[in-house]
Amino acid sequence: MTRRKLRRLYADDHTTAAPATAPGENIQSAMPPHLMLQRTLGNQALQRLLEDTATPPQRIQRGLLSDLWDMASGAISGTGGSAPGAASPATPISSADGAGGAAMVTDSDARLRTGPPDLKNTGTKFTKGSKVEILGSAKKDGLRYVHVSQVMDDGAYGPPLSGWTRRSNLDLSGASGDIAPETVDTTTPGATGAEDVPGLNMTPAIEHPAYRNIITLIEAMEASPVPVEKQHKEETGDARKERVQKIAEARARIAELTPDVLNVTDDVFSNSVAYLYRRLAPLAPYYNQIANTNMLTKGDKKGWQRTCNITVPAMVVEGLGKSRADYDGRWGDTALLQQIFDALEGKYLARAKYEAAADFEALRLPDYMSLIGIARQMPKDAAEMDADKFDKAVSKARDKAAGATTAHKTITDVLTAFGTVPQQGWISTGKLETIGTARRDYTRAMLGAGVKDKEAAKAKYEALDADAILTVGAYKKSVLKAISPLLDAGAQIVVGMENHFIRLDAMGDDAVQIDDPGYGTLKNARLTWQQARDFGMFKTYWSVTA
Repeated sequence: MTRRKLRRLYADDHTTAAPATAPGENIQSAMPPHLMLQRTLGNQALQRLLEDTATPPQRIQRGLLSDLWDMASGAISGTGGSAPGAASPATPISSADGAGGAAMVTDSDARLRTGPPDLKNTGTKFTKGSKVEILGSAKKDGLRYVHVSQVMDDGAYGPPLSGWTRRSNLDLSGASGDIAPETVDTTTPGATGAEDVPGLNMTPAIEHPAYRNIITLIEAMEASPVPVEKQHKEETGDARKERVQKIAEARARIAELTPDVLNVTDDVFSNSVAYLYRRLAPLAPYYNQIANTNMLTKGDKKGWQRTCNITVPAMVVEGLGKSRADYDGRWGDTALLQQIFDALEGKYLARAKYEAAADFEALRLPDYMSLIGIARQMPKDAAEMDADKFDKAVSKARDKAAGATTAHKTITDVLTAFGTVPQQGWISTGKLETIGTARRDYTRAMLGAGVKDKEAAKAKYEALDADAILTVGAYKKSVLKAISPLLDAGAQIVVGMENHFIRLDAMGDDAVQIDDPGYGTLKNARLTWQQARDFGMFKTYWSVTA
C-alpha cells in the first residue's frame, strides 16, 4: 500500500464513524484496520509514522506493532478477503468474561497483571488517567479483576499496555454488563431519636439559636440513618464519610458554647452540653473486625480474629469526627505507607470468604491503622532502603506488629497518632477478670471454640458465685461513677473486657449500649448490667478526647 493511500485512510478516520459492535464482540477485532492502527497509536503519532520513512521510528517497538502495521499496509488481510475498511469478523467473548465499554485508570498504583488464574503482578503500572477498553473480567479470592487494553493518547508512541488489573483501579462508570460498578448490598436502619439513647435526660429547655441549631443537626442525623452493608453491618461509601463530617461539625459547634453565650448558669450549661454529647455518641459509625484485611495474622489466628483493639480505636476516632487524614505521620508519610502496603501484597491481603479491601486508597480505617502498626515497627531509615532490603524490613516489621497488636500500648500509640488524647482507667479489675474469664471459657465451650474440656468450663462457670465476688449493684455504681462524667464531657470510650475490646455507645440505669466489632456484628447492642458484669466489661477502659 502506498503512503498516499495510508494518508487517505487516515483522513477517512475523521469523517467515517467506526462501525458499531454487537454485544459480546471484541471491540478491536470489529474495527477496520486503519482505524485500529489510529486508535492504538493516537492521531498525532500515526501522522508522524506516515510522514516518516517506510520504517517506523526506533522509539516504536516494531515487533509488537508489526501485525497492525502489516494489516494497515495490506500485507495481512484481517478482513477475511473483504475490501479495506470492511468490518472484521467479531471474536466472541463469553458473557461471563464481562466485556464491554471503556474506563479510565484512577489509581496511581494500577498494576498490570498476568491473565487468570495466576493474575501475578508484572511490575508494570498503568499511568493514572490512562484510557482503556474493557475486554473481560475475572474474580479470585474474593477480589475482582478486569482485562483491559490501553487506548493511546494523541502524541503518544506505543506499544499500548494490555493485560489485567484490579477492578478498583478503574472508573467503570462507562462500562456495561458484569464489569459495571458493583453496588454494595445494603439495608437502611430505622430512624432513631432521643428516646432511643439509654441514660439520656429530657431535652434542656434552652432556646438560644446556637444550641437549637446543634439539636437540629443531631435530629437530622437521627432521621437519616446511613445505609449499612448487610454482611458486616458497616456504614458504607460517601454517606459514611459525610456522617463523620457531620459529627465533626456538631462537636465543633458544641465546643464553641459557653455559659455566657447561652446566658445560663454553670450547672445548667454542664447538663446541657452533656445532653448534646450523649445524644451524639450513638451516631458514630460501626466497624466489624471480621471485615478486616489479613495483615496482622499470627500463627493459626487470622488478622480479623485478633484486631478488635485496632477496630475499636477506628470507631472511636470517627466518633470524634476524625478520619485517616488526621494521622500525623509520625511513623511514615503516605508514600511510605503505600510502599509498605505494596510490599505486603499477595501475602496477607487475600481473603476467600470476605471481600476485604486490597487497594491502598480503599483501605477502611481499621486496615489503615493495621498498616500504621506495621510502620511503627519499621527502621527509621526505611525510606532510604533499596527495594530488596525494604521488603525484608517490612516482613520483620509485620511480624513484630502482629505480636504487638494486642498490647495496650498499641492502642494508646495509635489513638495518639490521630490527634486524640487517650487516658486509661481500671474498675475492679481482678474481680472482673475472675468473672469474665469463667464466662469467656463457658461461652467458648458452648460455641465449640478452642475449649478442650467443655464440661469442665461449663461446671466452673455454673459453680461461680459472681455475686459473692462483685454484686451487680456495686459494679453498676462503680462504672457509672467513673464513666458518666467522661460521656458528659464528650469522650469516646474503649471498653476492655476479657480478651476483647468494644466501644461504648451509651449507658443508663437499665442498660449498657455498645458497638461490638466481633461476635456476630453487634452494632448498637444492649446489655443488662448483669450481662456487662458477667462479661467483665470495664476491667480496663480508655477515655479518648480530641
